[in-house]
Amino acid sequence: MLIREAKRQDVPLIFDSWMKSWRVNKYAGCIPNNLFYSTTRSNIENLVARGAVIKVACLESDEDNILGWVCYERLRDDDFCVHYVYVKDPYLTRGVGQKLASELPDKGMYSYRCNQVEDFFPDYRWVPEIARRK
Repeated sequence: MLIREAKRQDVPLIFDSWMKSWRVNKYAGCIPNNLFYSTTRSNIENLVARGAVIKVACLESDEDNILGWVCYERLRDDDFCVHYVYVKDPYLTRGVGQKLASELPDKGMYSYRCNQVEDFFPDYRWVPEIARRK
């Protein structure tokens, strides 16, 4: 398994998987249906615009075969914030999340609450709303 920076051609898969998995997440809150995609898209675009990094896990033999990804940023105080981590269902028990988590420090915070973030970053703390900062 290889961890690499996201490429332009990875963006549709990353964006689609983030939107679809967040849409059905029990922690997504109560964004009205007619505002969900525009609101969430805006949050993701703002994260990328302010320097959040997206790394993907892929097969060494086929870098276009993405198994999962993580979006994070280093904050002003040098703390790390994981915004989202996604692993395709068939790979959830194959160490992909742990490999992505090993790319980051042992402690930090996360902004989007989901089971994968809680599982792969157990010593991180939840800081809601940080993703919406400008």
